[in-house]
Amino acid sequence: MSEDKNIVLPGDKLCVIEEFMPNEGSYESVDGNVRASVIGRVQFNASSKIVKVQGFKKLSMPLSGSLVIGVVTATKEDLAFVDILLDNDGKVFPGRFTGVIHVSQAHAKFIKNIEEAVKPNDVIRAKVLTSTTPYQLTLKAPNLGVIMAFCSVCGNALVKKDADTLVCPICGNVEKRKIAINYIKQR
Repeated sequence: MSEDKNIVLPGDKLCVIEEFMPNEGSYESVDGNVRASVIGRVQFNASSKIVKVQGFKKLSMPLSGSLVIGVVTATKEDLAFVDILLDNDGKVFPGRFTGVIHVSQAHAKFIKNIEEAVKPNDVIRAKVLTSTTPYQLTLKAPNLGVIMAFCSVCGNALVKKDADTLVCPICGNVEKRKIAINYIKQR
């Protein structure tokens, strides 16, 4: 089972068949266990002796104009490639969606290289500009940009120092990014 005892993943053991019968989002496996068939919250009904998993609502795809959360997977001089994972409310997208940030959309001020704004493994909040793949993304608004970054030297989570500066509390490395106003680790 996952860390949250109420949230289960496909294949997680919920109980044995003698305790509860499977219902929506669950099934009986060949070993006599009842297992989850979807990602969701497990619900046991003691009076009817059934267990079900209420699946999380999945979004079909990122929409133009919506805010998304993603991870920067690679950078080139003027481009960053992003795996889009969630919408801004934390709803998971089914499948894999790729976004691209052009250097002209990475910051409101002029920058020469995309790594002045984002680096691989940064977690970002971005706005979707197009409705076709690869999705064009922007970081220009104050609420957009890096929301979590990791030290290029030691890999530790970076702490926000000021509007565009992050510091590693372990090794002291200082790095610049296009930081969202609600960066996760504040000083």
